Amino acid sequence: LEKEQGIDSKNIMDQIKDTARKTIVGLIPYLADFARISINPNIDELRCFQIFGFDILIDKKLKAWLLEVNANPSLNMYLDKELPNGDLERTLCDLD
Repeated sequence: LEKEQGIDSKNIMDQIKDTARKTIVGLIPYLADFARISINPNIDELRCFQIFGFDILIDKKLKAWLLEVNANPSLNMYLDKELPNGDLERTLCDLD
């Protein structure tokens, strides 16, 4: 997109990273409380991680907007392919 349409993808990625950082910083107290209650009261001994899914919208002015944060995102990636007889075949995509 950079060459074809003159879009500064680095600026967009910087916006997305900044939004993700600020969101996680805002969640830290809640995540720490959840970890203390659900996993281990001594939070200093924890060695775990959480995967979040961020849904980001990019508007016509190339501004990135946070739509939602998924605390338990699906990591499954499926591809629906139409077969010659009209049926749909759902296959798991390779994640490289």
